[in-house]
Amino acid sequence: MLTRRRAARLPSPGSSPSSASQLPPGRGPAPAVAVASSSSDEYYSPPTSPTPVRRPGRRRPPSSLAPSGQPASNRAPAPGGVVQRMKWTRPMNENVMRANYGATGGGTNLTAYRARMLSLFRALEPDVDVSAQRLSDQVRVIQRNHRLDDATLDRLRSEVQTSPVVVTPSIAEAPAASALPANPADGGDDDGAITVSNQCSDHIRSTLEQAVLEYRSTPRDQRPRLPRLPMHNRNKALMGVLDSLLSSYFGNSEDLGDTHSLLYCAAVAACRVAGVTFRDNTAARPKQAAPAWQCRIEKRVAEARTLIAKLVAFRGGNTRPRVMRFVKRAFAGTNISPSEYTARVTERIDFFKQKAEDNRAAIDSSISEQLNPMRFYQ
Repeated sequence: MLTRRRAARLPSPGSSPSSASQLPPGRGPAPAVAVASSSSDEYYSPPTSPTPVRRPGRRRPPSSLAPSGQPASNRAPAPGGVVQRMKWTRPMNENVMRANYGATGGGTNLTAYRARMLSLFRALEPDVDVSAQRLSDQVRVIQRNHRLDDATLDRLRSEVQTSPVVVTPSIAEAPAASALPANPADGGDDDGAITVSNQCSDHIRSTLEQAVLEYRSTPRDQRPRLPRLPMHNRNKALMGVLDSLLSSYFGNSEDLGDTHSLLYCAAVAACRVAGVTFRDNTAARPKQAAPAWQCRIEKRVAEARTLIAKLVAFRGGNTRPRVMRFVKRAFAGTNISPSEYTARVTERIDFFKQKAEDNRAAIDSSISEQLNPMRFYQ
């Protein structure tokens, strides 16, 4: 909205171009102003402002660094090529179950079967590179999702039992490649190749045989507790050698208890080879604590014997303060005056002897009842 004073400064629409050229040199011509449509000349419409120039602000970063016009891939290619998930075909699943049945004896012996199953599967599928864990997972997938029907599984089980899979020596000896190093390291950061000598293998085998002869028939509650071995490459190689040696023992295992005994013997052999000491059964064990009631009775017997000894000393003429303190305790609660202590001392000695004997008899009877609880019913 313009007032008359401001409108007087603006050039009229009918003014000549020469009037516009008389402006100061530092200013350009004023923009044209439209006259208000109102009949009154008092108000005029404001001049039209120029369109503001928009500052270039922050934009969303491009989805990729590829040049314009080329679609960018959603995933960067792997260094070795395009990453693809392995597809398990039906023949591969059948070979997986063949290896599983061959390693577990038709699904009956699941003790340390993964290494054998991996060896059998590598013999059947040499072009497929999988781990023992992935192979075990695939067995569970086949069984739970019924990738193979029951008739096929029965056929594979019977085929394995009639004609077992033959494994080449190079593949069969693959799990035993890890062995003890000549100079074992203290830490587990060393990932170098580990080899074993024949002398070290013979030492491990002889130690395992000695442990089997010593602890296989020992009851479980009489076996010593074994410590935890530190995890480094030397002990990992030791476990690999023991796993390869245990396969011959597991074939003759009678039941699950015998298998547990063999595993315990292997743990004993590992501790002995690794130099980890543990307490044997021949070591002196701490004495079992007596029950509270027995401790209370034994304390009463000890106090009675102490008073008997002090009364015997008083009867012999010892009247020292150290002795008289116990004599007063022995005659406390009897209403006997100190002048009568000498005449009544023998009576108190017999009283405390009888009291100690009764307490000792109570302990013996309680122990005999615990040792022979059925004597009342005989």
